[in-house]
Amino acid sequence: MKEFPSIKDVKLTHKIINQLKGYFKWATFCEGISKISETKSGGVYGPGETKLTKTVTFEIKRNNAYVMITLIEYKFGLIFHAHSYFPHMNRVNIDTIKKIYLEVIKILKGPQFIFQYEKLLKNSLLENYLNQIQNDKIENFLGPGKSSNFNGEYDNEQLRMGIEIEYEHTNKKDIAERIAKDHLAEIPDYYTRLKKMEEEAE
Repeated sequence: MKEFPSIKDVKLTHKIINQLKGYFKWATFCEGISKISETKSGGVYGPGETKLTKTVTFEIKRNNAYVMITLIEYKFGLIFHAHSYFPHMNRVNIDTIKKIYLEVIKILKGPQFIFQYEKLLKNSLLENYLNQIQNDKIENFLGPGKSSNFNGEYDNEQLRMGIEIEYEHTNKKDIAERIAKDHLAEIPDYYTRLKKMEEEAE
């Protein structure tokens, strides 16, 4: 499914969980713990520090299809995730998920926030589309790269630093890793040098 804007300044309190249970006609409802990767700035993606956080998952029926909604706590609020299984996924479209997302906003934040998140949602879906175009361009531009002929080993810390930095150019981990490996194939401590140069320039 598409990525949706996170829901800011909300936590999975007992009250919130009961409101979700009371609003949706759910087939299953689970409370648990998820493992996420959180960066120092609070972002959530691959290279961050692994943390355990509160999660709820519930399955609801829309348009004769079952949709699984997952809400995951992180530093700034909740991550919204939706998916559906075969054969139901063929009957679930983006408009159905958008409607569920806005219902969740109404419960968690209040009806006065609906317009704000509708606007965020529109911008997010457009940004995802533009990111996909950008990623396709980057992949076409990269070609084989220096790492394709590299037979040595990459330093794990350098690679971790590199992937995090190269996310500036893409939102796909495999592309960020590929760019980082191209740099490290040429200069094994590339990202330590880069960090030092940036510190000296400040």
